[in-house]
Amino acid sequence: MQSSLLLRYTRDRLNSLRQIVEPSQTDVLPLTPEDYEDLVNLVIEFPDSYRRTVDTEFRRLFMERSRSVAVLQQVQCELANMADRYIAMVRNVEQDPLLGKLAGRNLLFQSILAKLSDAVATLQRDKRRVLEDWPVCTDEELTQASVEHEQGSFIPVNEAFAQMRGISAEELQRRLEAHKGKRKEYGWE
Repeated sequence: MQSSLLLRYTRDRLNSLRQIVEPSQTDVLPLTPEDYEDLVNLVIEFPDSYRRTVDTEFRRLFMERSRSVAVLQQVQCELANMADRYIAMVRNVEQDPLLGKLAGRNLLFQSILAKLSDAVATLQRDKRRVLEDWPVCTDEELTQASVEHEQGSFIPVNEAFAQMRGISAEELQRRLEAHKGKRKEYGWE
């Protein structure tokens, strides 16, 4: 429940910001340097807000074991989409021509542009973490794995374990035999 409230709160903030950042159909007054500074300060909060949301969802993976694969896939998709929306809004601010002009005249705005670039990089890194480390694969990945399995293009278990350890299959086998020998010495087998 708390997570859904956080997502609704975040969506509301995103919609409000989108109305400010995206150009509208009507003529609007240009933003003042102070408005840009406030806008940038708001946008720069996105990476921290996104990371907190992602960390919360990773914790929930282990706390709420009753969620289905479909729900977990949906959460991963929503987190990725959230990152995309954040990145798009940061880039909208970053690529605003007036902000570029202000940066050409003022060192403060040059540092603001650098902070915006850092925010984009951080959001991309955290999105990549969600996509790579999420324990439930997408439907496309599952379909691909099924096809590979049917075609016989999978790795045998002993080779997979050897690769995870960064050793050859022969070295893994040698280590297993040594371990079995020790077990027999201690009378565990």
